[in-house]
Amino acid sequence: MNQVNDIREGAQKSVDEGIDSQSPEPLISISMEDNMHERFIELTVEDGYRWSELKIWYAVGYIELSTCTSTNFGFPFSSLLFAFNIAKNLLFPIPNNELKWNPKKAASDQNPDY
Repeated sequence: MNQVNDIREGAQKSVDEGIDSQSPEPLISISMEDNMHERFIELTVEDGYRWSELKIWYAVGYIELSTCTSTNFGFPFSSLLFAFNIAKNLLFPIPNNELKWNPKKAASDQNPDY
């Protein structure tokens, strides 16, 4: 909890006017939802961190990715532009060289939908 409040205190000091902001206030307790929200705020624009955490939280049962829509990812994406396939999007494609060099891996084929 101290680490979360340290980050929040840094955010209070980062206003343009050079004075401490009253927001965000220190937390007196923290839930998993609080932690997930803080991580969303801090890491949204960090390449790869957000997606890695979503996959971890899915794996341990904190979130359900298979029913996600465009708004669940924190941005107002058009649902016409949003396509999420849990079978494909949880795994990366296996590089073709790995499939070529490893006969056991080649026999099991590529990850789903690649």
